[in-house]
Amino acid sequence: MWGHRYRAALTWLGPDAATGVDPTLSLLPAPIDHDQDAASPRRTRLTPAQVRAALHEYLHTGTRPNTITWIG
Repeated sequence: MWGHRYRAALTWLGPDAATGVDPTLSLLPAPIDHDQDAASPRRTRLTPAQVRAALHEYLHTGTRPNTITWIG
């Protein structure tokens, strides 16, 4: 997750590696710059609040959060 005000990214690394998205959010018009390069609009289809909730779920269950959609 990067420090953008309205968008964030979440990647699940494991046997079923995937990117978390909210399909109801439209793609941003441009990538979000961060310290190494830029995050593709395909990867920044979550809000910071959704990422916080997903991380909270992971910390309490130890499993991939099911509150967001995952795409491979």
